[in-house]
Amino acid sequence: PPPPPPPPPPPLVAPADGAAAGIRLPAVPVGLVPMAPPLPVDTRLVPMAPRPPKQNEQHRRRWTEGEHAMALRGAAELGRNNYKEIAKLVGTRNATQVKNHMQKYYRQLKSDR
Repeated sequence: PPPPPPPPPPPLVAPADGAAAGIRLPAVPVGLVPMAPPLPVDTRLVPMAPRPPKQNEQHRRRWTEGEHAMALRGAAELGRNNYKEIAKLVGTRNATQVKNHMQKYYRQLKSDR
């Protein structure tokens, strides 16, 4: 035998209170209660999830003597501000890391004079 037909949808009922006030509200199915609008949330009080570390923050570590020596050699051979090529020579650091390291190194040398 064929399956029975699905039950008919619940009848729609017009709200009595809104019609009396002259306000046209949408009909609500019988048995369902309309939800109240969400309460406003003060986002300043909601704790934020910690952000994932940036790529250059993931592997913070001190410069080894070998890395530092290669950076100084590269600065002497390739030019003091040629950070991309110095980074290739060092091999374990990117250009931004080399730039920051060399700037701090030269600033320290200048202040030690």
